Parts: sequence; structure tokens; C-alpha cells
Amino acid sequence: MTPLVLIFAGLTGLCVGSFCATAAVRSMRGEQAMAGRSHCDHCGRTLGLVETLPVLGYAMSQGRCRTCEGPIDPDHLAGELGGAMICVATLAFVPPVKAAFVLVIGFALLTSALIDRRTQRLPDALTLLIGVAGAVATSLDGPDVFKVHLLVAFVAFCLLMLVRTLSRARSDAHGLGFGDVKLIGALALWLGLATPWMIALASILGLLTIFALRAGRERLAFGPMLAISAMVLGIAMEAGLDLAGGSILVR
Repeated sequence: MTPLVLIFAGLTGLCVGSFCATAAVRSMRGEQAMAGRSHCDHCGRTLGLVETLPVLGYAMSQGRCRTCEGPIDPDHLAGELGGAMICVATLAFVPPVKAAFVLVIGFALLTSALIDRRTQRLPDALTLLIGVAGAVATSLDGPDVFKVHLLVAFVAFCLLMLVRTLSRARSDAHGLGFGDVKLIGALALWLGLATPWMIALASILGLLTIFALRAGRERLAFGPMLAISAMVLGIAMEAGLDLAGGSILVR
């Protein structure tokens, strides 16, 4: 893939990531994601064209509204940069026939992660979209692979629900939310036998985050960790890396 195509992919990812971040921030505020032009989250002033440019607008305004000087939500910047990385990595390593579905998974995960980070809730609609896109992407590898991934998704969901139920029976607080279980099941339709690696990597990222933030007993949103690990491993898998140790899943 030529550098020009990768640059275009990065710019496209910045724009789509900006939309994902805006949709996430607005949904957390109870606003319609598609309604109205971009505006300051504090004073409501409609933003000019330059102010809405991904990354550049944030840098030029130094992270603050030029009118009320209220801080711009950093999730906007995180969404833009995340969108660029998703788009570039997908187009660089994923076969063209699957790239569109992987992009759908990536941007849906990005939006879910941003929402979960603040609210500790994963939207069911986005989880469903991830599951459908993952199932379609897997079906392109043939019926045998699809059956394996479907079985893995079912087993993973049942086992995690059992773990969650047992944890809840022993204590009022349970670490794994129902939304996390549903998201793992949806991602398993895409990742198949690589799903345990995703859970392990997400757990490591969670522990590192707790250590870095000194969160202690404070509950940490697991959705962002699942999103990062799923995209890293999923793109590696689509690029040809055998994460399952079985020839049936070699891309």
C-alpha cells in the first residue's frame, strides 16, 4: 500500500473518529448524536470550520473554548487519534474483502469504549453491530471457520455468565459486568479461538491501568481494554498471524 493511500486513510480515520467521539460525548449528555452542528459543550457556541478540524482544531485552541474558555472534552482528541490508528492499521494489514467489516467493528468499539470509560455501560446497539460485523467477516472464511467461531462465542458467553453469577453470589460486587460479557461474546464471533488471548491481554491492560492510576478498589471500565486488545489481536489475525494454534483458522 502506497504512502499516499495510508495518509488518506489516516485523514479519513481522523474524521470518522471525530464523529464517533462526538456521538459518544453527546449520548452521555443525553443529546442526539446527529442533531445540530458542532458546538462547545459548555457555552453552546457553534464552532467554526477551523475549530472542528481533527487534532489541529484542538491544538490551535489549546484544548479550550475560545469564548468561555471551558475545557474541550479530551475524548474528542482520543477519538480522533484512535480513529486514525484503526483506519490505517486496517487498510494496511487486513485483506480488502474484509476491511470494511473490520472498520465497522473498530469504530463501533471506539464509540463503545469512550462511552464505557465515563458511564461504565456498553451500548447494546453497538455490541450487536460488532457481533453482526464479526459474524459476516468470519463467514467469508468459509462455513467450517464460522461454525468454530460460533461455538467459541457460545461457550465464552456461557462460561463468563457462570463466573459472573458465582462471583455475584459470593459478593454484592462483581467485577465483570453483563455488558462486558455480551461484548466478549460478540467479539468471539470474529476472533474465534483467539478470544482467550483477547481476554488475557485486556486483563493485563486493566491491571497496568489500575497500577498507573492508583485506582485501588475503584471499579474500572473494562470496555476500553477489550476494545484495544480485540483490535490489536484481530488485525494481527487478519494479517495472517495464527493466534489459535490451529490450521482451520489460518487466514
